Amino acid sequence: MLQIWRLRVANSWLMAQDGEGCAGAGVDAARTDPSMWMRTLSDLPCTSFGERRLVDITLPGSHDAGAFWLEDRAASCGARCHACALAPSYARRWGLAQGGDILSQLRNGVRFLDLRLTVDDAVAGCDEVSNVTGACWKVHHCLLGVPVANVTADLRRFLEDDEQDAQRQGELVIVRAKLQYFETTYYFSGSDRALTRARLEALRAALEEELLPFL
Repeated sequence: MLQIWRLRVANSWLMAQDGEGCAGAGVDAARTDPSMWMRTLSDLPCTSFGERRLVDITLPGSHDAGAFWLEDRAASCGARCHACALAPSYARRWGLAQGGDILSQLRNGVRFLDLRLTVDDAVAGCDEVSNVTGACWKVHHCLLGVPVANVTADLRRFLEDDEQDAQRQGELVIVRAKLQYFETTYYFSGSDRALTRARLEALRAALEEELLPFL
């Protein structure tokens, strides 16, 4: 299904922007190697892809990109997550949104990642200001998912592959990290503000350490 959808996106975009004659070449490019479709489209002489502004391009994205694996424990997000904690097996069937990890999504052409992040209070040290680290943060979709470190490792690997291979340099990935449930649970609820700030600072530091070289 992802392959069919990806080819339709490439075909529709090229027909609208550069005419029907270029659409076939774009579809062939996406089919050949979706991990470098942006570079391939930029290299096609019949397209103006490389000159387009970001706002003029439709990017394939994955909603709740981090929800490819979920454990039995619910995140802290109020009544909704409390309900998931009561029936974790049902919540997992509902909550799983992707069939592969972040790296596989990127290699299949996804260029916009939508993530929900929160703190796992059960991780050692996450309830002490002086001991908080990036390991406190996890992806969630009602139930807790993989550590944020797993996500950044996949992102870094994909971007390093792109940077080191001159044949495929030019891929762009946009990530939206949503903290709305974290804000509701911790920031606006009267919780320890110093601890909340320490947790947010730990997240910022962890993201910068892994991804700042690619920004």
